[in-house]
Amino acid sequence: MKDELRIQCMNYIENRNVIKETYKLENQYMISVAASIAASKKIILTKEKLKEASELVDSKTGILSSFRGNVKLALIAILATHENPTEYMARIAQIYNMAKKEWLGSEYLVVASAVLAEIIKNDEEVEKVIARGKALYKKMRKEHPILTSDEDAIYACLMAISEKDDETLIEEMEACFRYIKAEIRPDENALQTLTHVLTIAPGNYADKCDKVLNLYKAIKDKGRRYSKHHELSVLGSLAVTMTDSLDSVVNDIMDIDNFLSSQKGYGILSIDKKTRLMHSCMLLVNQYNGNQSGNVSAVSAVISQIAAQNAAICACICAACISATVVTSSN
Repeated sequence: MKDELRIQCMNYIENRNVIKETYKLENQYMISVAASIAASKKIILTKEKLKEASELVDSKTGILSSFRGNVKLALIAILATHENPTEYMARIAQIYNMAKKEWLGSEYLVVASAVLAEIIKNDEEVEKVIARGKALYKKMRKEHPILTSDEDAIYACLMAISEKDDETLIEEMEACFRYIKAEIRPDENALQTLTHVLTIAPGNYADKCDKVLNLYKAIKDKGRRYSKHHELSVLGSLAVTMTDSLDSVVNDIMDIDNFLSSQKGYGILSIDKKTRLMHSCMLLVNQYNGNQSGNVSAVSAVISQIAAQNAAICACICAACISATVVTSSN
């Protein structure tokens, strides 16, 4: 394994251990994404920092707030690694209240608010993005009324920052949807999320789709099967952020996956192989996000990086919800 990847992985495991020790009853999927957020910033969390961030969230929100759902741990990790967490949390809460004028409150709207708080500082511009995002969301629902859900609020807001016009964005989403569906026939809800990630990224839609498909097939050629469900958006994030050759990227995925397979908490009874493979891609996305070249505009690079991280957050929220449903059903 490359030295820089080993450091990324070791930081991830160290953060994961700290979070697990601090939040013993927390869902393992969200622990992983929170650990990844910290590792992506090359920061090692402490119990003290996590508790300070948790108290900050609680002080700014009510008991039944969406801030305290599955997304809370990811938010704690973001705040615990922020240079000014109190100011940032206040800004997220402010934007969330602004967004609720257009959207119903949800965990995904919390994530969208955190994204906007990171990118946009001007209130008037935030309001424009929220309004445009809602308009895009309505167009998404018109194309796919059954598939479009609260999760899509995040991507609608990210697309609303794009320089592409609304019609171009919707057309590209639909083109990506048809292109990939014809090749691997994934879960359609996961496919829609993937098309959002691809549309946000710069470049020709067919080229971006081919990158995802080639990566999917190359992993399969290595004897591993990548999931066609909610994990798929993370693979798409890796495809549009990777800067090395396909062979190099796949070898890195295998190295990370082999490393994780030997770590405590990644055994047969802990996390399944498809989720571990998603975590491998998630960590590699972190690596490429830190090494972005100057070939894309600064704004496009930032938005693509944030979309990649939020794809992991959304995938983990989805996995956490599925896990909770299974447990409830079994009882």
